[in-house]
Amino acid sequence: MLENMACANPCVGADAMAIPEFLKDGQNGFLFRPFDSSECAEKIVKALEMKEGARKKMAKNARQTAEKYSIPACTDKLLDAYDEVLH
Repeated sequence: MLENMACANPCVGADAMAIPEFLKDGQNGFLFRPFDSSECAEKIVKALEMKEGARKKMAKNARQTAEKYSIPACTDKLLDAYDEVLH
C-alpha cells in the first residue's frame, strides 16, 4: 500500500490491523469494513470515479504519507531513538 502511495495513488484498504495507521479515510484513500466485499467494491469505484481536483489532492496526500515511511525518514527516527537512549 505504501508503495502505491509513493506513486501518488490513493488507496483502498480494510479498516483493520496496521492499515488505518497510515490510510486515512477521505484524505489519502478510503477504508472499508473488513470482510465487507460490497463496501470494498463501493470504495474502489469511488476512488476510480473521483473528480480530477479531488483525486489530485488525495494523490498528493498519499505521496506525503508514503514519504513519512521512506528509508531516510525511518532511519532518522531510528537514529533519534538511539540517541535518546544513549544520551
